[in-house]
Amino acid sequence: MMAILNLIADYRNIIIWKKQSQAHPKNNYDKFAEIILFYTVGKPIFNTWAEKRPKPPNYWSGKGKPFKGKMWNYWDDIKPVHVGCVKSKEAVMEDGTNQKFHRNQMPIALAERCIKFSSNEGDIVLDPFIGSGTTAVAAKKLNRHFIGFEIDEEYVRIANQRLSNIQQFQKYFSI
Repeated sequence: MMAILNLIADYRNIIIWKKQSQAHPKNNYDKFAEIILFYTVGKPIFNTWAEKRPKPPNYWSGKGKPFKGKMWNYWDDIKPVHVGCVKSKEAVMEDGTNQKFHRNQMPIALAERCIKFSSNEGDIVLDPFIGSGTTAVAAKKLNRHFIGFEIDEEYVRIANQRLSNIQQFQKYFSI
């Protein structure tokens, strides 16, 4: 994947998202993290202070420097979307089941953080694998435009439904 991306975009960083899974594969390690590749096209944008990292309880600068809270590329504060007995509020579920429509549905907070740091209001966000539409929902909430691709018609339907819910919500509330 990186070899192809390197031909069309500029590599910026790798982000590690701590995503402990409830699944325990028999013939492999438990999944601990997910890799997020951060690429840009054109003049790079990095909104350094889009979010501040909370001050760790054991913070010590060694030289009395004040804590600034710049984000790390290791994110352990965003919980994955779960189903079952610990179902997340934002899980997009199949009707009458305890299953997610998309097994890799990411949390909106994860998409929002990526978008806030790498774009400005009015910019275009590209998601070449839009799935159930989490990136599009986050982009819409953050006043960005988006382009998404998806080959599964059912996922397209779900993404469009989620987006229409955001648009209906915006009629009554400011996001």
